Amino acid sequence: MIEKVTSSPWFLRIVALAFAILLFTYVNNENNKQFSTNNLSGGATVNSSEMITDLPVIVNIDQEEYFVTGIPESVSILLEGSTAVLLNTLTTESFDIVTPDLNELGEGTFTIELIPAGLSSELEYSLYPSEVTITIQERASENYNVSVLFNENSLARGYEAGSPIVDTETVLIEGAASTLEQIANVQVRLTEDENINSDISETLPVIVTDLEGNQLNVEVTPSEVNVTIPVSSNNKDLPLALVQTGTPVEGYLYDLEFADGAETMANIVAEDSVLDSLTELQVPVDITGMTESSTVEISVPVPDDATSVLPETIEVEVTVTAEEEADNSNPDDEPEPPTNENSGSTSESSEESENSQESSEESESSETSESSSSSESSESSEQSSSESSQEDNSE
Repeated sequence: MIEKVTSSPWFLRIVALAFAILLFTYVNNENNKQFSTNNLSGGATVNSSEMITDLPVIVNIDQEEYFVTGIPESVSILLEGSTAVLLNTLTTESFDIVTPDLNELGEGTFTIELIPAGLSSELEYSLYPSEVTITIQERASENYNVSVLFNENSLARGYEAGSPIVDTETVLIEGAASTLEQIANVQVRLTEDENINSDISETLPVIVTDLEGNQLNVEVTPSEVNVTIPVSSNNKDLPLALVQTGTPVEGYLYDLEFADGAETMANIVAEDSVLDSLTELQVPVDITGMTESSTVEISVPVPDDATSVLPETIEVEVTVTAEEEADNSNPDDEPEPPTNENSGSTSESSEESENSQESSEESESSETSESSSSSESSESSEQSSSESSQEDNSE
């Protein structure tokens, strides 16, 4: 009977259905447990927190009449609450950090609380800092010229700086009247690089300081200016002089010449005192071990205390000649120079000419003298005749 029942198809179907129902129930319970666990876990993360930094502070006051000091440049806030609300707040950035209405306070020093305006009431917050001490003063404004602070020691040796060029020479400074009275310097400071040898061009913030160099809390318009400083070099052109150096090979002679197209002048950059002391630039050419003529590239030396020299290299033709070849190139039958005999005859001729001239002068002197004597003698004779004639008449 039992075998007959268990072997019946309907029995098997009923047992299979029962197992199916049992399995369904088991799986359903497991899913419910998992769902409950997820709900419990989700409930723990509903509330979350987020720290936001670098939030600017909006000052609620008449900016044209008052100037406020003591407001921090930025604050931080910690937000806590519903994740959905927090995410929406972070996404929309729907709140600002502001001060209460300061117009009602007037001038003076006060401690105020900062407020996150526009923040959802479902979120809790903590501000850092939450309170600040401020000073409210009468606003004043004045125009100031901008000076340029530049250390000329930053220039490379042999270079000098021209006058700075500022695109905005005057800036508007606004702040508390008492603060403006402390202003001693309104300037821009150039970066102190080293060995500057080209024009300088930078965009720099305007810095306002008192006599002690402390930076003052003021508003500057514009806050940055463009500065250009022309940089030029002290330079001089000098001739190059080739100088043989090194140990020559025995039996060879050397001749140095500038190669075709090579520079024979050099431009030297240095201070005026250095340039004034230079008349030429010697270029050493090392001929050690050279037995054949060749064209060599030689570095042009930079003089002591100079910054640079151009060209940096030149080409030099080195002509190498064996001493035997140099001797053969001179013929033995070259005309001899004039001998000393010719020199002597020339000297004698010169002396004879001088003696002849002296004799001529003496002769002329003698003739003059004789002529003078003859004249005197004639006059004496005439005087005698006249006297004789007078005597005869008297008789």
